[in-house]
Amino acid sequence: HMDPVWQVYWLPEEPAKNLTFCSVSSDGRVTMWTLAKNELQYTNIMELALNDETNDKGGQVDTDAALAGLSGGTCFDFSSFMDGIFVVGTEEGKIRKCCRAYNSQYLFSYEGHTMPIYGIQWNRFHPDVFLTASSDWTVKLWEQNTKKPLVSFDLGSSVGEACWAPYSSTVFAAVTADGKVHVYDLNENKHEPMCDQLVVRKAKLTRICFNPKSPILLVGDDRGTVLSLKLSPNLRKITKTEDGKDRAQTEIEKLNKIIEITTKDRQLMEKAGEE
Repeated sequence: HMDPVWQVYWLPEEPAKNLTFCSVSSDGRVTMWTLAKNELQYTNIMELALNDETNDKGGQVDTDAALAGLSGGTCFDFSSFMDGIFVVGTEEGKIRKCCRAYNSQYLFSYEGHTMPIYGIQWNRFHPDVFLTASSDWTVKLWEQNTKKPLVSFDLGSSVGEACWAPYSSTVFAAVTADGKVHVYDLNENKHEPMCDQLVVRKAKLTRICFNPKSPILLVGDDRGTVLSLKLSPNLRKITKTEDGKDRAQTEIEKLNKIIEITTKDRQLMEKAGEE
């Protein structure tokens, strides 16, 4: 890489194969690295062209894309459900869906953010849903086959990161530059956070992470401090499963209901706007 690396991601281990990980950088490249014996080998799996049509048109180089340069990558996440599929956020506020095995063009592009995207993450239960966090003050929810966001949350300050809870398909948390932690449960309230708490003063919160097993949040700020926060019982509700259903299916159905309601609301608003 020629510019700062913003995120690295271990790829799932495969039997009898070398360890591999990926990185995304402001130089506009997503790179895959392989630990082979005593050597670290790399290959670029995607160059983030500024326009939607990337650098391959029937085997010919797209000179317009080459002249425009590359879009600075800021964050990415690989799907747990679709092999080789990943989404990338950029400095320009664009989101690109890409495939590790098909690096000549984007699979899909999404529009909605107006400033750099600092966090992006697939839902842990639902294969089609992911969220993004941006310095344009918003967290947005996306369905992978829809160009526009399903819903947008204005947090009133630049958002450093957002992440899904490991115990629910509808719970996510985000941190903002004004020192606040925001926790949402879409199953309880689709518009307002369940918790909106100031945890630091004179510092910007930059990172957030759920503990995979315990009800604990870790948050980091721009002054080098890491805080450990315990979630109150109302923020860590686990949905009861019906007889004959597994937990994953219950969580998917729970989020599907919210997507359905949100989609209908948006269609009604668009229809009202046209009238």
